[in-house]
Amino acid sequence: MRWTLPIVVAVAAAGIGIALGSLGAAAESPPAEVVESKFELFVHDADASTAFYRLLGFEVAHRQTHGYTTLRSGSTVVALSPLPEWAPIHWLGFLRNPPLGTEIVFYTSDLEGQRQVLLAAGHFPSAIEKQPWGDRDFRVRDPDGYYVRVTEGTAVPGAGPPPGAAAEPSVEIDGAWLEARQGRDESQHTLRVAIWAREVFDDPELPLALSDFEQLDADPELEYVVASRGPGTGPWYRLQILDFRPDGIIALSVPSAGPPRFLEGRIQLGSLPQGYLGAGSEPEYTSFRLTPAGLAPIAEAGP
Repeated sequence: MRWTLPIVVAVAAAGIGIALGSLGAAAESPPAEVVESKFELFVHDADASTAFYRLLGFEVAHRQTHGYTTLRSGSTVVALSPLPEWAPIHWLGFLRNPPLGTEIVFYTSDLEGQRQVLLAAGHFPSAIEKQPWGDRDFRVRDPDGYYVRVTEGTAVPGAGPPPGAAAEPSVEIDGAWLEARQGRDESQHTLRVAIWAREVFDDPELPLALSDFEQLDADPELEYVVASRGPGTGPWYRLQILDFRPDGIIALSVPSAGPPRFLEGRIQLGSLPQGYLGAGSEPEYTSFRLTPAGLAPIAEAGP
């Protein structure tokens, strides 16, 4: 699994200064705009460091024969410069800890998931904690002892996500409508879908899980599902699925005799082969899976 970090990175370094032009020139005209940036780490083992930063969502963009490696995630660039084996950089690891050294800060939309990826790979991230400034984060050291903080929030407090950053799928209930959104800026997708029977949305026979996000297929995006039943419709319910895909949001609507069910990623819909024979009619359930083409039956009997 790959966890892609947003394109914002902050580096806080003690004793490091960056000068753009001279003070005299600054008084006459504004300094030139920084059009690109990267930070470079001096490492003992470029392969080990590359593996670590790939866990954080970076991919190798370029590698030179002597091991100098450039990695990228969005517009964030990390360069790894290998030092000679005899260089005692591990002896100086304590100098890399705040407040003396450098703190590398990555912003992510899935803090728990990112921590689990590092744990599974044998690293030792700290527990997730909420900090006094309001954001949750965890800390971890890379193979050379660089201090990395992975956090929620934004690099500029109160600024909101950076332009072009991905937005998590969201669904709001607006009266008798579902308002679905995903993405941001030019890549944003929106969809407005009428709820089949809003007046009995709180039907006590419907589990609350039937109006929430569920994992119904193999892609990492969740699907939003809602079931409803109108007055005078007997045993019939309507299951509506909002399938969030990279190229847009797809809406599906299917009937079910009896409340729809979910079991380990399967969707179970009821039918009445003998027709509706009154209140005592028991539906027969069939399992389906969600595919790019819609719902496909699974060759097994439902419970």
